[in-house]
Amino acid sequence: MRVYSAIGLMMGCIVLYQFVKANLFGILQSSIQILPVAESEQHFWLKESNRVSGLFTEPQGYCSYVLPLLIMLIFRKRYKSAVFFSITMIASTSSQGIILMAFVWMYYLVLYERNVAKRMARAIIFMTLGLAGLFILGCLPASRFIIDKILSINIFGYDIRLTKGFQIYFAMPLLDKITGIGFGNLREYLLNGGFSFFWMKLTKDTLFAYITTMSNVLVSFGIFGFIFYINVFRENLKTARGEARLMLFVILISSFTQTILFNAWFVFSWIVFEVVDDKRNRNYWNIRFVFGGRGHGADRNHNDLQRCQLRSCPAGICFENSAGGSGSQGKNY
Repeated sequence: MRVYSAIGLMMGCIVLYQFVKANLFGILQSSIQILPVAESEQHFWLKESNRVSGLFTEPQGYCSYVLPLLIMLIFRKRYKSAVFFSITMIASTSSQGIILMAFVWMYYLVLYERNVAKRMARAIIFMTLGLAGLFILGCLPASRFIIDKILSINIFGYDIRLTKGFQIYFAMPLLDKITGIGFGNLREYLLNGGFSFFWMKLTKDTLFAYITTMSNVLVSFGIFGFIFYINVFRENLKTARGEARLMLFVILISSFTQTILFNAWFVFSWIVFEVVDDKRNRNYWNIRFVFGGRGHGADRNHNDLQRCQLRSCPAGICFENSAGGSGSQGKNY
């Protein structure tokens, strides 16, 4: 948490610095590349813009990185730090980041509160502050772009990020809808499948596979893969509490808006969820590495094994059910 906060603070300061230079002094900003980037990959990086992203390829990248940190800070009641990162997310002008940031605050201030009277009071305060914030942003020329971008979102029409993948799925043959076409095959599938979406003439074929996670699950793995993916959320929601439940909601919402299936952001999001998940969850497992040998070290390992209830202990790796319960005693390898 300390390392994460320190890195996040550095990233946030860079974003604010770039925002001031771009929107107050008129000096256009580019994403900062601290490592060499191939020429063929340069088009993914933000160039000469009044939008800012710090060390990330685009504003959404920065927001995806600090959003889990915002959740952790709020639930640990570190409100000053949480407000700082909320401001940096607004400065990034990422519409999805700003919407998810608002959802996080609303969940914590309103939905997470069990007392009905307090919940109503917080709802009124949240709505008042939200409307005041929108009014202030609307009066600032540099921030008008944020509001226009959010209000222009159309979930019922064509949107390269929100609806494109679902349009592809509903145009697929019935058998492909059931079984899917396999992960990573979408570009070739569209080029060789006789599809004639209007955006195929307006978009480079290298971007044909740019669809959201949820629609990608449908297209790649069919209806059964989609059911399996949704079931992952359903099963985790049964036991997740507090910040873990909120993180799960954020991952679910992001699945409809981001292209992260099986990439680094996908892994990052689920790792954070597992970190903040309640360890009393019966599905939570601790992994212990137990090394055999003689002497006091071996005795200590043996005592550790006596204290935990083991399901199995293959090759010196002990899987301990932290919730307790019955289990067979393992061996010390």
